[in-house]
Amino acid sequence: MSALLDDPGFTYLAALSNHTKHRSIIEVSYSVNFESDAVEHGLRFNPFTYDGVAYPAKWVRPTLIDEYQRQERWLLTIGNAVSGKFRARP
Repeated sequence: MSALLDDPGFTYLAALSNHTKHRSIIEVSYSVNFESDAVEHGLRFNPFTYDGVAYPAKWVRPTLIDEYQRQERWLLTIGNAVSGKFRARP
């Protein structure tokens, strides 16, 4: 469970969610990045600070997809482990 909850991706989204619920909505803006070889564009979370920690701007789509896929793997692993424990009980 700690591997699920202590990950930087989870921490980022938890801070973003709590900031939005208890302070103000983190703005999302459309951005274009011409600095890399492949031009990036899309929605970006603006930088914010929550509980004294500064969080950088992040692209919305890869941030959400990466965290969803990471949690999906962990939830399957945890669910299978719990099911295995129950199957092993008399």
